[in-house]
Amino acid sequence: MAGGHRLLLENARQVVLVCARGERFLAGDALRSLAVLEGASLVVGTDGFIKAIGPVDVIQRQFSEETFEERIDCSGKCILPGLVDAHTHPVWAGERVHEFAMKLKELGRDGEIHVDNIDVFCEKGVFDLDSTRRILQSGKEMGLQINFHGDELHPVKAAELGAELGAQAISHLEEVSDAGIAAMATARCAAVLLPTTAYMLRLKQPRARKMLDEGVIVALGSDFNPNAYCFSMPMVMHLACVNMRMSMPEALAAATINAAYALGKSHTHGSLEVGKRGDLLVINSSRWEHLIYQFGGHHELIEYVITKGKVIYKK
Repeated sequence: MAGGHRLLLENARQVVLVCARGERFLAGDALRSLAVLEGASLVVGTDGFIKAIGPVDVIQRQFSEETFEERIDCSGKCILPGLVDAHTHPVWAGERVHEFAMKLKELGRDGEIHVDNIDVFCEKGVFDLDSTRRILQSGKEMGLQINFHGDELHPVKAAELGAELGAQAISHLEEVSDAGIAAMATARCAAVLLPTTAYMLRLKQPRARKMLDEGVIVALGSDFNPNAYCFSMPMVMHLACVNMRMSMPEALAAATINAAYALGKSHTHGSLEVGKRGDLLVINSSRWEHLIYQFGGHHELIEYVITKGKVIYKK
């Protein structure tokens, strides 16, 4: 019986799934090549979740009698998962604190905001290792995921502590030790690397290559804040490739499925798979790599930004 759907993206040159077998993260050899379909279409249902992905002719036959709220011809274009920023500081304007507090109150009342993670800045002169342990352990006992700043300016063994406590992710890690890298790989604790911070503050680059080779789950974030004023994930991916020696598939995985994993959201976000949220980008290029290759050119490349199957930006 025919039914209605929210969105049909058809005739794409490439659909970059990133994952195709329900993986919650990619590490090690799995990063060598991402799952990509050539000549494909994608359907998002009225609930905002992906209902089908496949070759153009297969989707055309399967949904020939279906209706769509919107159809977009993606001929010659690429569809990618919505990018995930695993570490950002979007609110820091002091003069708007009262407005922000009111928004939080409204969101809390409407059930639109909740706390998932606990964070501590584990650093010399800020929170030492013992203080960090107590705070994080208390948060864990309250049911919060551990996701914290560590080993940025000094090697304080934050990575080892995070692995011991079962942290979901640790950010920065410019000064992480070899033992910390090994511990994070074993614990499946994501390393959220922030190439803009190292670039703008002239810090030592995080050892992404060492982490990747050791099997650490590597994610990327913008660290958007007054000291690193960049919230462009395409530029973050480019810097990760140039300055941290990551490959383009590694960088895209780090800004999609692995970033979602770092936030505890990879079961619903970070890849294009049936049952996941219909958060997507459509870029005007026949190859997805151009999103990373064209440094600063993403404004011209990105034609659509889509969340839950609804277009929120159209060039």
